[in-house]
Amino acid sequence: RAPLGHSTVALGNGRLDAHPELYLGHGTIMADVVARLGDTVSYEVRRGTIDRVNVGELMADTAVGPVTGRFSIRGRGVTPTEAVAAARIELDALRYGGRTLEQVTGRARLTAGRARIELASVIQGGRLALDAEARPFQKTMTFTLRRASLDHVDLGTFLGRPDLAGPVTLHASGSGRSRGEFRSFRGRLTVEPSRLGEIDLRNGSLAVTLSGERLTYDGTIRTNGGALALAGDGRPFGDTPSFVVRQGR
Repeated sequence: RAPLGHSTVALGNGRLDAHPELYLGHGTIMADVVARLGDTVSYEVRRGTIDRVNVGELMADTAVGPVTGRFSIRGRGVTPTEAVAAARIELDALRYGGRTLEQVTGRARLTAGRARIELASVIQGGRLALDAEARPFQKTMTFTLRRASLDHVDLGTFLGRPDLAGPVTLHASGSGRSRGEFRSFRGRLTVEPSRLGEIDLRNGSLAVTLSGERLTYDGTIRTNGGALALAGDGRPFGDTPSFVVRQGR
């Protein structure tokens, strides 16, 4: 047996006020919660705080470090198609093993069944940004990766490869859908002038398309030591995964 926390609750004139304090992963989560119980339920979570919650213990993964931060939520409606909600979270740091994301901020919005997520962080001397949206409640789930980017991030050092240290800048975008076992995706990765150790990356690109089990790709990279281009297809999710290079230069 372990205590999970406590809360004060007050209800009057269709308004619910609660002040929960939860004990999770040797840390605490606290907030002020207000809900109005009219024809359309509305709610607000104010002054939410996360104090050294050991996420690694909850996930049975000792490589994940304790989390400290702040959060807030505001919304109305309870069904996915009618709900309108907005949430914000700020984490001082997010650690996994020897890797750390600092000043992590995230925002999420839900309107008429469409969800949008934005994430930003400081990482190894540069910045990470993510902007995506999805329709997760439809029979055919769809998502769009508007933009995912690394801007002057020392990727080699972050991945534990100091021999590949240097600033890396790249951008990715894509979209896809899923219904039952059928999946499709179309995406593109662009590399801007970067450096990996002694390798100067002048530019590069990779286009990928997935339709069912068939994947096609076309990529090019140019460096101070020459250029490489590959194009082909494969079936990475088939019973017997396969991979083919149709053109290489």
